Amino acid sequence: MNLRRRGFFAIALAAALLSVRSPAETPPVEAAKSTRPFRMGFTGFVPALTAEAFVGTRDFCRKHGDLIAHHLEGAAWTEMHAGEPLPAALLKKWNEHRERKPDEGKVYLALSPR
Repeated sequence: MNLRRRGFFAIALAAALLSVRSPAETPPVEAAKSTRPFRMGFTGFVPALTAEAFVGTRDFCRKHGDLIAHHLEGAAWTEMHAGEPLPAALLKKWNEHRERKPDEGKVYLALSPR
């Protein structure tokens, strides 16, 4: 590893360690959300393919975030253009994404044609 990369990792590690608070110093989530001067946003990507990871990620995004980013691969363009019903699997996926939105939060939606 070169010297520049080592320096970057050392600075990133120091910043992470300095930002850690003890549980007693950590303000309640609602207090933190109402006092920070910016919006906090997340993606819904999960760290593992388990039910616990899906539920945990959804709950974390809803509890700590003000906005969420969804990137959906493809849409039912043919069905929409023809005025036909959308596939049940697609509607299920969209509803799962909708459930991740923070209360009174905003959504950033990116659709990729497929």
